[in-house]
Amino acid sequence: DHRCGLRMKMAVFARYAAEQADDTPLYLFDHEFVDDPATRHLSAEYGIPEVFTDHVMEHLPPTLRPPMRWLLVGPKRSGSFLHKDPMGTSAWNALVVGTKYWVLFHPSTPAEWLVPAATDATWDESASRWFLHWWRELRSRTKEWPEKHQPLEFLQRPGEIVFVPARWWHTVLNVEDTIAVTHNFCNRWNAREVWCCSSATHPVLARHVKSGIRDVFPEVYRDFEVCPPQLAHGDD
Repeated sequence: DHRCGLRMKMAVFARYAAEQADDTPLYLFDHEFVDDPATRHLSAEYGIPEVFTDHVMEHLPPTLRPPMRWLLVGPKRSGSFLHKDPMGTSAWNALVVGTKYWVLFHPSTPAEWLVPAATDATWDESASRWFLHWWRELRSRTKEWPEKHQPLEFLQRPGEIVFVPARWWHTVLNVEDTIAVTHNFCNRWNAREVWCCSSATHPVLARHVKSGIRDVFPEVYRDFEVCPPQLAHGDD
C-alpha cells in the first residue's frame, strides 16, 4: 500500500505472491536493498546505463539524498497508479522477470482527463482498477485528443529498459509476476524540471540540488542564473 508501507520477510512475501488472488496485490518497493547487508550484493549484479549517468543526487551528502533507486518485486495484477515521478526527476526501469504493461501521457495532459471523478463507483488509487474500469473507455476518447496528448502504450519484456522522461504521467500494471530495478535521476537534460519542482516542494533540499547542478553542470547552472527555469506550458 503506497500510503502506509509494510515490512515483512522475503520468504513471507514470496509465499504471498505465489498464493495471492487479490484485486490489488501488495507491491514490493525496496529502496534500502543497497544498504542492507543481506541484499547489498545485488547492486553488483547490474550497472547504470551510460546515458543515465552524471546523476546530480549522487553528489549530495548522504543524509540529504532522497531515495532514488528501488528493487521492485510485483505479483501479477499489482502496479503503480497514474503519477508523475517526484521532484521533476526522470527514471529508467530495467525488467529482469515477467511482463509490464505501460501507459504514458505528455506532462501537459490535464489530470482530470486521465482519472475518473472521486465520486465514480470504480474510483480507487490502484493500477489494476484503473486499467480494468477506466482505460478501455479512456483509450477510445484519446483518439479525439490533440496529437501531443496521445498516449504511449506498450509491453515491457525481460531485458528491456524503459525511460520515463521528467514530468510524464505514467501508470504500470504487472501482467505477470515481475522483478525489476528502477532509478530516478537528475542530469543536464532534466535539471530544469528538478530545479523548479524541488524549489516548490522541498525548498531546503532544493538549495543543495542547485549546488549539485552548479558543481556537476556549471554551464547549465550559469544559464539558470541568467534565465530562471520554468516548467513547460501546461505542466502542473
